[in-house]
Amino acid sequence: MSLPNRCLAVVWKVFWSSNGYRGWDHEMYRVWLYGQKSGFGYVARYGFGHEWWNFYEDFSNEYYYGYAPPIHAIKPRKFRNGGAIFFISKHPRGSGWHLVGVYGHAEVLEKPIDVGVLWDYVPEQYRSEIVESTRKKLMGEDLDPFESPTYFILRAKKDYSTPMPRPMPINLPEDVGVRFLGTAACKYLELNRALALLDKAVEYASSFIGMGEMNKKGLWADPAEVVRRLRRLRKHLVELMESPIRLPQQSGLTSRTLHPQEELKQERYLHYTPTEVPERLIEESLAQNLEVIEEGLRLVGRQVYLPDTGRVDILAYDKHGSPVVIEVKSGVADDSTLAQLLAYMSKIKEKEGKTPRGVIVAEGFTKKLRHAVELLNNVKLVRIAVRITIEKLEEI
Repeated sequence: MSLPNRCLAVVWKVFWSSNGYRGWDHEMYRVWLYGQKSGFGYVARYGFGHEWWNFYEDFSNEYYYGYAPPIHAIKPRKFRNGGAIFFISKHPRGSGWHLVGVYGHAEVLEKPIDVGVLWDYVPEQYRSEIVESTRKKLMGEDLDPFESPTYFILRAKKDYSTPMPRPMPINLPEDVGVRFLGTAACKYLELNRALALLDKAVEYASSFIGMGEMNKKGLWADPAEVVRRLRRLRKHLVELMESPIRLPQQSGLTSRTLHPQEELKQERYLHYTPTEVPERLIEESLAQNLEVIEEGLRLVGRQVYLPDTGRVDILAYDKHGSPVVIEVKSGVADDSTLAQLLAYMSKIKEKEGKTPRGVIVAEGFTKKLRHAVELLNNVKLVRIAVRITIEKLEEI
C-alpha cells in the first residue's frame, strides 16, 4: 500500500550559534547575559537553545541528533523521513537570513533520543557564569515545556548532513519560495527549490576550498567535506523522489537509540505519521459552518490581512456585534498559536476600537496552552474532530 506524496524538504528557523551548532555556545550566552534578548521565547528566557547541539559530534558516530522550535509541540507531519532539513538563522545583532546547516537522510522520531543531561556537555570553565534558571534547564530539573531533559527528536545521517563552513546569506522568500509570517518556524520546501538551494550551498562552500590554512581556522566545517556531503544529499533527494513510499511492516522495523555511556538500544517506532488534513480545508469548512464554534457568529472574512501582523484565518462578529478572531490549526496547537492570536486581537482592537474575543480551533492542545488560556477571559479553545468520509455512489 502506498502513502500519499510527502514533502522531501523543510526549511526551519533556529536560534543563532557562533560555533557552528557544535554544542554550548558561551559567546552567544554572554550576549544574552548582558542584555541582548532573542525573538525566540525560550532563548529570551534562558539564554540558550537546544539547537546549539544540532551538529555536536560526540552523540553518535553515525548520526546527528537535533532540535528545532517548536517541534516539542507540533511536528511537520507531511515531511517524508529520509528527506532534508535546511536550518536558517539570523544574528540577534545583525540583519538578514543565513543558511547555517543542512540535515540529510533526516527523520522526525516518535520518541526523543536520550543523551543524558546537557549540563554534562557544558565546558567546566563556563559553568560558573551560568545563572540558576539556565542551570536547572541544562540539568533537567525544570522540564517545562519539554517532557525530558534533552528533547532531541530530529536525527540525520552525518554523511548527508553538515553545518555550512560559514553562514551563507540567503534572501527570503526568493531563495526558498516561502515567506515566514507571525510565529511560524517551519515551512515545507518544494523539491526544485531544495535542489536549487543545495546547488547554491555547494557553490558557496566551494569558494572556501582554496583559502589558506590560516583563514580556514575560523570555519565551522571543512569546505571540501561540506561539498561532498551536500552533493551526496542532492543525489539522494533525486533518488528518493523517484522511489515509491510504502507502509513499513512494523514487525521488521527498528531504530537504534545511542547513548554515550550505554550500549546501543533498539526502539520500535513508525517512520510515518498519519496524513494531516490541510488547514485551508478545515478553515473553509469552518467558515461555512461557524455554528460549530459558537451560535450567532457572522462571517466577516477569511485570511484577513493586518498590516505588520499577518493574516487572520477567520474574522467574525458574534450576536452582540463584537469581533471574534479565530485561529485554525491542523493537529495540535501550542502556546505559539496563542501569541499569534493575541497579536491579531491587539491589531483588531486598534483598528475597530472594540475589544475582540479570540478562539483557537484545533484537534488538540498542549498542556502549556491550556494553562495559559485559563488566565484569559476573552480567549477560548474549541477542540474539533476532523473526518474525511468516502462513500461509493455508483459504478459506471
